[in-house]
Amino acid sequence: MYRSVALLNTLSKFLKAIIICRISYAMESKGLLPSSHLGGYKGISTDHAIQIILNQICGAWGRGHAVIFMLLLDISGTYNNAHHLQLLHNMKKRCLGHFVPTKIRIPEEISSQIPIPTGILQGSPISPILYLIYNADLIEDCADIVNHTTISGWMDDVALITIDNIETETIRKLQKASKIADQ
Repeated sequence: MYRSVALLNTLSKFLKAIIICRISYAMESKGLLPSSHLGGYKGISTDHAIQIILNQICGAWGRGHAVIFMLLLDISGTYNNAHHLQLLHNMKKRCLGHFVPTKIRIPEEISSQIPIPTGILQGSPISPILYLIYNADLIEDCADIVNHTTISGWMDDVALITIDNIETETIRKLQKASKIADQ
C-alpha cells in the first residue's frame, strides 16, 4: 500500500508547528507518556534508549539477579498501520483532543469526507509525536502487568526485559509480556 506525500502550503506548516509545540508541551509537562518511551523528542537519541537498557541490566546484576532475558520487537509498517480509532482513544485518554475529518480541496470545490481508517502521514513533522501517543498503551500495559519486566520503546522498536533468579520464571514472565504486546 502506498500513501501520498502531503505537500502543504506555508501557513499550514506554521500551524502544524504550533500544534506540535502544544502537544509536546502538554505531554512533557503533564507526564502523558511513559518515561521509558523515547524517540520523537528533541535532544533524545538512540544512545538514551541503549543507556536505559544497560542501566537495567547492570542494576539487576548488581542486585544479584542471575537471569535477564530481553525480547526486541519491531512493529512493521509503523506509520501506515497506525489505526485511527486506537490513536483517537489514546489521545482522548490523555486529554489531547481529536482529529478533524479528511477532505481534499481543489480550486473548484471541496470534497466530501474521505474515510481513512489507518495511517499517519509519513514525513510530516507531527508523525513522530502521534506515533508516540499511538504506541504509549503498549509500553504502559506491559510494564504495569508483569512484575520484574521493564519495557522501553524507541518509536516502533520495543525492548521487553525480564529479570529473575530462575530461568524458567524469567521465560514465563517474558512470554506473558509478549502475549500482552501481541494484543
